[in-house]
Amino acid sequence: MAYTTEGITIVSDIAQDMGRLVGVRCGLADKVVQAYVAGQLQQALRPVGGACEFFLHDVGETELLFFLAVDPPEADTNYWPAAFPELAAHGNRLRVRLPQWRTYSLHDVVEIHRGQAGQTEADILVHRQDMFPNGRGAAGWGLGGFGRGGYGYDGANCPGFGWGYGHQYGLGCEFIEAATESLPPGRYVVRAIVTDAVGNESAPVEQAVTLSTYPRPAGELRIERYESNTDTIGLAWTASPDL
Repeated sequence: MAYTTEGITIVSDIAQDMGRLVGVRCGLADKVVQAYVAGQLQQALRPVGGACEFFLHDVGETELLFFLAVDPPEADTNYWPAAFPELAAHGNRLRVRLPQWRTYSLHDVVEIHRGQAGQTEADILVHRQDMFPNGRGAAGWGLGGFGRGGYGYDGANCPGFGWGYGHQYGLGCEFIEAATESLPPGRYVVRAIVTDAVGNESAPVEQAVTLSTYPRPAGELRIERYESNTDTIGLAWTASPDL
């Protein structure tokens, strides 16, 4: 394992319609440069003439960009927690894990909502999917109904007969996982609900989560005045809404 932040310089950062074009110079000719966005490894490039250019899709104002130089065989290895432990502890996304219990039905749908920072209502839909996408993992002999699925299995990998003994009879529980977009610091309410094929809704499960991430940067740098007699300019900018 060999990684370093030394010798890396950001030389350009241009906003475009679909993301950001970021130019990086690396003084280590034998390394590959990794780009991390909000803690996720997005891309790895080998510098050409000491430079590489990353196009990062859908990068918002709350996203944190970090670059790491690694050995070429480790280009796809995510070193974020090891290389940036303090930053990794200050995430800016809400992550939800929901168990796929066999008590749910084949056509049940999961919806996950969040609120705005500081609000008490979770009214923004952030994820919606089938509880068992394409039937994978649903039902099984004695649960899915006579004639539905094979003996012991239904869909692609369901435990089937004996499914309830110890929860899935020797198979570990699987989870639905969802992550929101990057968010500013604050306290958010998260709500999950399951709806069946005829519209019946489960009792919602809610939890308040506090993101202790870094504040959004200031923006809109502009020239306010120019004084010709002293050849000086006055600058102004919009302060971070989180400070």
